[in-house]
Amino acid sequence: MQMPRFQISPMIELIFSKVAVACLLLAVGCAGPVQKLPERNVRVGASRQVATQPEVEAAPMAAAAAKSDGLYDLDAAAAPGSTQREDGRGVLTIGGELEHDGHRLSLHLTSEARFSGTTQVLEVVGGRATKLRTTYDKLEVTMEVRATMDGQEQVNQMPSSTLPLQGETVISELRGDFYHRRLESGAPTAEQAEMLKEPRPAITQYAGKPVAVGAMWGMNSDALEAMAGGLLDKVTGPATGRLVSVAACGEHTCAQVAFGGEVRGELPIGLLPDGLQWQMQGLCQRDLTRQVDTACHTGGPLSGRMQLGPGAEIEATGSLQFDWQERPVPTP
Repeated sequence: MQMPRFQISPMIELIFSKVAVACLLLAVGCAGPVQKLPERNVRVGASRQVATQPEVEAAPMAAAAAKSDGLYDLDAAAAPGSTQREDGRGVLTIGGELEHDGHRLSLHLTSEARFSGTTQVLEVVGGRATKLRTTYDKLEVTMEVRATMDGQEQVNQMPSSTLPLQGETVISELRGDFYHRRLESGAPTAEQAEMLKEPRPAITQYAGKPVAVGAMWGMNSDALEAMAGGLLDKVTGPATGRLVSVAACGEHTCAQVAFGGEVRGELPIGLLPDGLQWQMQGLCQRDLTRQVDTACHTGGPLSGRMQLGPGAEIEATGSLQFDWQERPVPTP
């Protein structure tokens, strides 16, 4: 990426050079975290009920049982044969201003990730989805760098990065607490094999056991990375989930679940050595009749120290927003 060459001090030119390299790393490095997006809404926590009956017949009985003792199993797996179409979009912005050696620099980075796909539950054993088929319609990342030096602006947009599994169908099989993945047909390319080789953890943002309205639970790093839409890596809490309410939603029963916490995470660039602080707040709606999430939103402000060079630091601020929603499956 070409950055502007102003008639300025060597320190400022060093800053621009470092920013250029770091932004290239961000555009490439985001491909790692973002490939976790498909697992974002696959609910595979251990359930107390084995889904052995067709979805429409078994689900109302499960909902009634939950109401009788006041406990709701948010982690219960959807019935075999269930299909869910998903769209997700995450946007991370970070930037700030710096005065150095008589010059003023304004720097802002924007990274966007988009996911679209369809997941079908093929097998359920012991209340856990043990085999899944996922078709990835869209897996892409974009990046923009906007830098202004002494009033002169330079905008650099990185080419859209499409991840190797876009357009492919992947089979995921649960072994222990990890999904092992393979292409449904054909041999993977070297890039696809690299994405598929690492098993994916069975992620849940819920409690892992039946809970009552008002109950709270802690969230682990895998769940927090999913709540960040894959835009942050090495995410830590503390953060909690809370079952806010359970009520009718049309002919079904739905739960409202809130999330929040002081979350820290990293970006795959060297400009933020101490990572980022994310004031995360979120809300998900889960259809307890079908045992699927129908919509989730997480968002909040970001802050961190951007190190551009010796004696050149920016107290950077920004935001991270991630939205996910279900698309209805077309009726044949």
